[in-house]
Amino acid sequence: MKYSLFAFIILIVFFLFTRLFSISDSLFYLNDMGRDSLVLLDWQQTGKPPLLGPQTSALPFNQSAVYFYLLFPFFSLTQGSPYSALYTLNLFYMVVFSLTFYMIFRSQQKRAMSVFLTSILLITLHPQFIIQNRFVWNPSFVGPLILAAFFLFYFLTQHFTLKKVFGLGLTLGLAVSLSYSVIPIVIGFGVVSCLYFKKKVIWIGGSLVTWLLLFNLPTVFFEVRHHFLLTQMMLQSTKVVQNNIDFSNKILSILNFIFTSPTLFWEKVLAIFFTISMVVGSYLTLQQKIFLREDQSSFKLFVSSTSILVVGILLTLLLPVPILAHYIFGLVVIGCVLLSSLPMQLRIFPLIFFVGIWTYSVFTGSTFKPAVRTISQMERCYNFFCKQEKAPIFVSLQSGLLPFHNGPEHRYLLKRAGCNIKNIETEVANASKMAIIVESSQFTFGQTNYSELAQFQPKKVDTVHSCEYNLQIITVSN
Repeated sequence: MKYSLFAFIILIVFFLFTRLFSISDSLFYLNDMGRDSLVLLDWQQTGKPPLLGPQTSALPFNQSAVYFYLLFPFFSLTQGSPYSALYTLNLFYMVVFSLTFYMIFRSQQKRAMSVFLTSILLITLHPQFIIQNRFVWNPSFVGPLILAAFFLFYFLTQHFTLKKVFGLGLTLGLAVSLSYSVIPIVIGFGVVSCLYFKKKVIWIGGSLVTWLLLFNLPTVFFEVRHHFLLTQMMLQSTKVVQNNIDFSNKILSILNFIFTSPTLFWEKVLAIFFTISMVVGSYLTLQQKIFLREDQSSFKLFVSSTSILVVGILLTLLLPVPILAHYIFGLVVIGCVLLSSLPMQLRIFPLIFFVGIWTYSVFTGSTFKPAVRTISQMERCYNFFCKQEKAPIFVSLQSGLLPFHNGPEHRYLLKRAGCNIKNIETEVANASKMAIIVESSQFTFGQTNYSELAQFQPKKVDTVHSCEYNLQIITVSN
């Protein structure tokens, strides 16, 4: 057991290194992180907790506000630091999860501990996990929950207790509440649970539904208070048109996001290697089950992960939504468990291959490279601007980086710097000036059609504040 403790400590240190190293220079503080900070700041200033979480990109419906409740403690402790979500996820949430499960595994079989630690290694190294653990928003939290759910499911196959059912419902319910993208994997858990537990599956279903209701109570309260507005939008409003949902595009997305590698060639190689390992592993495991009847823990770990993953992939391919980078966490976690639970004859080579390719991708890619604009550069610019600009002011964005975003990160940092920022959507009469943030772009007066500018109808340019790294603040008035 002392070797597993040493391996666990090494994994935690490496995890924190890949998530936090050079973060002040490499974090691209962007739209969704600023959006979350604004919600938390509003909660802090008004004392009213949010009832809705972030809106999903595929449905006119919001995730649970439990996401903001997870972020709020560290946001308050760090006095609204732009890094607070990153600290919440990586220094608290992930480490506490890992410690909890390590203590649980101390009394379990060595095989289960080996699969757990190897899965943590693969998840720690997966390039998309690293990117989205450094750029934190709501799907980033689902990885450890799916991993926890899998091992709780495995413990249930050994000894069915209501305490484990309670934990399985909690982890899956929280994962779905944080990101609807894990629903295919959760359905996979349901299908495999029916096969394993027969009539007892009603207890698992009841636990999941109970936790889903508890985690989404703020949304239910919002719906009742606003005459079921979200439900009406779901049923009546025009849905967002989903592009790239054909089979070929989905396969390419799986290669790109799940088997993230330096080139498409290596992504294909990893996908082929994974498929071969799964098929051969299934054959050898079946032979072991039928003829040797030994190592039941290996059999259950491998068969369970394979079955859940197959159902999850099939549903993901069938659903009429595209596969985006933040939709793959459930699939990747169960895939890592599958690789880690391969029969002994097969396990070593895929692990070396995946670890090698992903390590190369992480350390030769853009993970630790300086961001186009850093938080410190933005803060210096906005601190200087806000010392001079005391009047109430609206904010709009003209960006050459991601032009379809509306710049909540800039609004948040301007507020934090002391500017009196007003929201033009709700406070249209409360300011007579607007600050246009121009990043990596050129502003031409009268030729920008952003909704905030169109609503404001500016008449003249007042001032131009040029900051470092192609960042400008142009104030206009009407």
